[in-house]
Amino acid sequence: FPLRMRGLPFDAGEAEVVDFFYPLDIVPGGIVISYHQMQPGAAPRPKGEAFVAFASAEMQALALERNKQLIKSRYIELFEVSEAEFHSHAAGPVHMPHRRQFGGRGHGPPHQPPPRGYYGG
Repeated sequence: FPLRMRGLPFDAGEAEVVDFFYPLDIVPGGIVISYHQMQPGAAPRPKGEAFVAFASAEMQALALERNKQLIKSRYIELFEVSEAEFHSHAAGPVHMPHRRQFGGRGHGPPHQPPPRGYYGG
């Protein structure tokens, strides 16, 4: 049950995505951060976009309620996408240079919620 996130800060990684959706269940390997390949041999640059797969339609619906909330000072737009679109981005050569599997309920390592006001709310 995937979503596309648009508007991510360019320095955002998986930890910020997990924090944004905490405590919702993200499937193992369900975070794909998109990158541009600028030139051959150059380091890829973030697009400010990610794809996130949730464990159920209910989790996806709860995630969509966070549309237009902030990560740092950036508004995050959320869109439903198809499983095929999610998998096409997950399979791309420069989309997941730091792929990491999350265990347990999909939240990753033991979590401490971000400080109050971190997302501008």
